[in-house]
Amino acid sequence: MNVSSRPDAVNIGAIFTFNSVIGRAAKVAIDAAVEDINSNPAVVGGTKLVLNMQDANFSGFLGVVKALQFMATDIVAIIGPQSSAVAHVISHVANELQVPLLSFSVPDPKMSDEC
Repeated sequence: MNVSSRPDAVNIGAIFTFNSVIGRAAKVAIDAAVEDINSNPAVVGGTKLVLNMQDANFSGFLGVVKALQFMATDIVAIIGPQSSAVAHVISHVANELQVPLLSFSVPDPKMSDEC
């Protein structure tokens, strides 16, 4: 008997500002990518991606709160945020919990190259 160790679903979180140029484009692109992956069982062996998108609403604080809420669930990776300052803070939490973070953040001129 061959028992599959693949889960039925993998939960991924996304944090960005829905009502921004980048956020509107990211929402469409991420939704389309998840739909493409889920429509082809050969891509991830029948496991479905489940996407949980959260709106940071232009708030660094809200972005951090949303990331911390993801950390309390079974999210295995986070996409976003679009702010480099928030991405920097969230990266510390994600690193400690060993959750990959893929940020498409816009560089913040206030941050040094060392951050």
